[in-house]
Amino acid sequence: KMIRLKELRNKSNLSQTALSNILGIPKGSISQWENGVREMSYDTLVKFADFYGCSIDYILGRDTSLGEMSLKRDEVVILSKYRMLSTGAKLKLQGYLDGLGE
Repeated sequence: KMIRLKELRNKSNLSQTALSNILGIPKGSISQWENGVREMSYDTLVKFADFYGCSIDYILGRDTSLGEMSLKRDEVVILSKYRMLSTGAKLKLQGYLDGLGE
């Protein structure tokens, strides 16, 4: 079982449906991975590790160190949307945010 997937999702205060919507992955797949019914592809493992800011080894149970994970649900949503932006859009957003701090 990939119990850590469920732990990470719960720490982020996300339902399977919300996570499904954010990552564009079918809810049924998330349930199957969390319950050990189905194995993830390498690309999907990378996607989850990037999303949660942890290592693939942590997800697989090979590493016990998660580090500091303190993102709130709205921060997770914003971060996931940011990661989907083009490089140009990211630069524009960063410029906008820099202007807010002045």
